[in-house]
Parts: sequence; C-alpha cells; structure tokens
Amino acid sequence: MTSILVKPKTKDELFLVYELLNKMQVDFYKIEPDDNIESDFDKERDEWLRFSMINFSKTYGEDEPDYENAVIKEPNPDYDPH
Repeated sequence: MTSILVKPKTKDELFLVYELLNKMQVDFYKIEPDDNIESDFDKERDEWLRFSMINFSKTYGEDEPDYENAVIKEPNPDYDPH
C-alpha cells in the first residue's frame, strides 16, 4: 500500500484531484483534521525503508568484483576514499 496526502487549496483543485483519482481507479478517503495519520505514515515509511535495505543488499553479491581504476572513465577529483 502506498499513501499520498493531497491538500488542494481550492474547490476546483479538489474536484480535479477527485476526477483524476476516479479515472485512475484509485481508492481514496477523506482525512479529517482530527485523524491521527502520522502513525500510519511512520509505519509505511518504516516498511519502505526495510524493503529498500533488503533489496539493496541483493544488488551486489559477495563475488562482485571491485571496480579497478582501468574501468573508471572519468575520475571524480573530489572523491576522498578516507
């Protein structure tokens, strides 16, 4: 599940957002000012971070070779490995 918070400034903008979401067949609901949504966003953020870390660790295997200077086309003069 992905959440997006939209806060239109005018009724015209609200109508456009409503129409767009309907055309995209996106489920949505109105959030009232007293709703506690922070915990939902924090939970979702934590889930995305965990997902990212798990999948990032899969991008490089243990047998992945180091990149030698020979394969670097343009060295970064600002790079400091220490």
